Amino acid sequence: VDLIYVVDDANNLLSFDPRLIGTGPGPFHLVGRLSCPAGAPLPDFATTTATPFSMGVDRDAVAWVLYNSGEIFWASTKDASCTASGFKPRQSGFDLYGMGFVSDTAGAEQETLYLAGGPYNTQSVGDLGRVDGALTVSKIGTLRLQGQSSPELTGTGKAELWGYFPGG
Repeated sequence: VDLIYVVDDANNLLSFDPRLIGTGPGPFHLVGRLSCPAGAPLPDFATTTATPFSMGVDRDAVAWVLYNSGEIFWASTKDASCTASGFKPRQSGFDLYGMGFVSDTAGAEQETLYLAGGPYNTQSVGDLGRVDGALTVSKIGTLRLQGQSSPELTGTGKAELWGYFPGG
């Protein structure tokens, strides 16, 4: 995957190409609007319609989009179409979380999806976990967030896991 993908507050999936900064077309390109058939959001959300909460993009350019209903959908980075992943929501105390893919070893083609988060109503505490090939979540350890929200995650080809802590 050569591009970066983001979701805006209008549920649009966009690609971002940093090589186009300062050029005529600009770095952002609209892929499409996400309209995955998510159920109702978890309690305490102000809306009655579920919206994207986090996203990780795998090596095959499939966007794994977590909605605030706790469901994960696979979205195409070509047209934003959605497919149900079969992921069971709210496993092992992971209701809402940041997520990102990381190579299993430096330079490897295999990768693992990592999660950082926890219960939807206590985002200042959470856990680090991973998702296996059967879409089962296992906890790795507890995160010490010190009043911050759970991080968004990303990984490198060197098998490094990085977290971005909003507001921290």
